[in-house]
Amino acid sequence: MSAALRVFFEGRYDKEEDDFTGNTFFATPVLAEGTHPTFKTTDKRKCGFLYLRTLRTGARALSLERGSLLDVILRLQDKRVTMWEDLLNELRKLPVADKPELGIAPLLKDVQDAVRRFVPSDWAEEPHMRVSDLTREALRKDLTVFMGTGAKRPDGSTYCAPYHHQGTGTINTLVLALLSIIAGLKQNVIFAMEEPEIALPPHTQKRIVNSVRETSAQALFTSHSPYVLEEFAPSEMHVLRRDGGKLSAMLATYPPAVKPKAYKAEFRARFCEALLARYVLVVEGRTEFDAIPAAARRLNDLNPTEYKTLEALGVAVIDAQTDAQVAPLGKFFRDLGKTVFAVFDKQEPAASAAIKAAVHHSFESAEKGFENVVLHHTAEAALRRYALSLVAENAWPNHLIAKTPNAAQTVEQIRDALRQFFGWAKGSGDAGDLLGCCTEAEMPQYVRDTLRVIHITVEPPPLPPVPSAAAAPFDDEEL
Repeated sequence: MSAALRVFFEGRYDKEEDDFTGNTFFATPVLAEGTHPTFKTTDKRKCGFLYLRTLRTGARALSLERGSLLDVILRLQDKRVTMWEDLLNELRKLPVADKPELGIAPLLKDVQDAVRRFVPSDWAEEPHMRVSDLTREALRKDLTVFMGTGAKRPDGSTYCAPYHHQGTGTINTLVLALLSIIAGLKQNVIFAMEEPEIALPPHTQKRIVNSVRETSAQALFTSHSPYVLEEFAPSEMHVLRRDGGKLSAMLATYPPAVKPKAYKAEFRARFCEALLARYVLVVEGRTEFDAIPAAARRLNDLNPTEYKTLEALGVAVIDAQTDAQVAPLGKFFRDLGKTVFAVFDKQEPAASAAIKAAVHHSFESAEKGFENVVLHHTAEAALRRYALSLVAENAWPNHLIAKTPNAAQTVEQIRDALRQFFGWAKGSGDAGDLLGCCTEAEMPQYVRDTLRVIHITVEPPPLPPVPSAAAAPFDDEEL
């Protein structure tokens, strides 16, 4: 067996300062007075550990301030910066606001004269302005890298701006580039990064993640980006959940009926949003996938106290693509700790029982096919209004010209025409467009009830106040 590096963290609460203090120590050896040697920043770097405080990184990364990324790289490369004395001498000679017409020099002279009324003449001698206090530490903080912005001055030269004045995406990318240089200079580096996707385009997110993984012994990411998540196999992902202040993690797996080869192709479109959400609504097909969210948005516009959009509730909608996959997908997301709802057509008793057992809240319709829910349970006025609007907007297809809706048709003829239209346009969201033009009363009752239950499940209404004892009713026998 070989020796292992053992360290521990010790924290305590300082009552007088009302603050927490803490530090990391070597577990061995124990010093003579019973204390432990401190595990210092230099020790951490030797172990491949570099902690960047988020609020300080952007402004410091490309300065020469001690502890900046640029400073770390120079020290890792054993390069000593020897420019300080020459630069300080140049700055001492640099005149600043010496011209009388600027008003600064006369003002400083007035300050000197005023001070000399109270103190000896060698106090406040020759006040003048300089660019800094002309020490190495001040220069380390003041010096920073300037970068071209792409803009041109009138003389044709490139306008440059300080590194930390660049766009957020540029700053994040540069920080990660510097980290990759550090990783190349060290061994066994562990990267732990929070949301590397911030302000970066998708292709850059993917390149950064893969670059970090290649240059580090281990990489840990937290992310809400599908472009980051799809770079990892389920076995490399943990789904985090916080309940009552307690954080838990569960290893992800491949969704049911999805082969590993097809997983990446389907991940972003079908699974990513649900994987990141606390609540998941599994729907049977594409029509429901389009129509249920559209109905929720419409009802929220009409009656915001009773309904909310699924987006506002944090409910992710996933298309099961067939009724046979509703129960397996419901169980998959329930096992990941999600609260799962399911919307599905009328089923045989055994299939219905399987879905209800797999999810937390199930909503089975009385119809076979969601199009029938829309056509049979939406008010006639809304059906006619929508059908005639398709014709008025030249959206009615030529191959259904014989079924073209008109004001003289019966409601059954309108339903038959729309049924064929929905069958032709399946996947285009047209059933959702129909529900999106309904009033609340015109909307199918099944849809309204489903969305109302989802709302009060995610956001339960407040309990009524308990009557106080003074307000409690009494009868004559209590007098």
